[in-house]
This record gives sequence, C-alpha cells and structure tokens, in this order.
Amino acid sequence: MIREDLFVLSKYRVLTSAIAREEAEFLRDYILSKVQRGKVHRGDALVPGAPAAYGDVVFDGLLEKIVPLVEDSVGCSVFPTYSYFRLYRRGDYLPCHRDRPACEFSLSVSLGSDPDQPWPLWIEVESKPVAVSLEVGSALLYRGTEVSHWREEFKGNYAAQVFLHYVDQKGPHAEWKFDKRTTLGVPATHV
Repeated sequence: MIREDLFVLSKYRVLTSAIAREEAEFLRDYILSKVQRGKVHRGDALVPGAPAAYGDVVFDGLLEKIVPLVEDSVGCSVFPTYSYFRLYRRGDYLPCHRDRPACEFSLSVSLGSDPDQPWPLWIEVESKPVAVSLEVGSALLYRGTEVSHWREEFKGNYAAQVFLHYVDQKGPHAEWKFDKRTTLGVPATHV
C-alpha cells in the first residue's frame, strides 16, 4: 500500500536534485546532439513538431537507475514502464491532460533550457492550478493517471525534459511493467 503521508492527499511531490546537475546537463546535450543529427522524430499527438523519443536506451537506463528514489518517495515497490524525452521550442505548449495507465507515477525531470530559467509545469490539485518550477536536475513526481497537468506557451529557445514512468508492482496497472515490452531499451509495438 502507498504511504498516506506522501501521495494520497497531495498526489505530487517535488524532488530537488533528483539527478545531479552535471548529469542533467549531459543528458540535455545528448538530446540536442540527437536532434541536430536528425536522430529524433518530430512531434507527437500532444506537442506536434517538438522533437521527442520513446524508450531511448540512455533514458531507459535512467528510468531503471532511479527506481529506489521513486519507491522511497511513493512508499511502494514499482515497475519501470518507459522513458520519453521531448525538446520543447519557442511557441510549444503542452495541453491539459492525464496520462495513460503505464504512467501511474510520472516523473518530469528538468534537463535545462535556453535561457536557463525554470518553465512551470502546471498541475491541478483539489481543483486548483498549481505552478511548479523546477531547477535543472529537479523533478516533479505526480500521479500521472490522476493529476491533470499542462504547460503554457514556451517563450525561450528550448527546454529539454525527460519523463519517467512507473506503476505499483501490486497495483491495478502492474501489467504495464516495461510498458508491455519484454525489457527496457527496446521499441514498443503498441504505442
């Protein structure tokens, strides 16, 4: 059972320094390099045109690496499901939505932006909007299937984010372990 003190009431938690700033900057540069070399798809249904990638082997490695941090934060054992990164650009925004079942626990990690200033992620808590600004390497952990979230129009040059998703090993979404892939780091057939 998930600890009452952390998630049942608030449904979110900010994790300062979820990853080291140096690691976040390395991952940001990795994304920028992939985009520059044309190794990333352009857009998805939520943010058309924004470079994004599902299940990148580097980010699936991060997904697995921080399982202990997520478990400590939510108070239960979790299965990693998938990673997804996106490079937002000027004019991009994220429409208000909730995540699919593989995203019972979602972690949005700031990898950096140009200019270097936080770009708020909005969540709805008790029918009220809450703006959460994250420093590089910090993350917002929230119940992706329960908490509506969005971003307003981005005014900078770029913002790199990675989204890491998990499910409770004994919960109703446990079947989504590895997002129904055989292992992490391989393409999904159902996305």
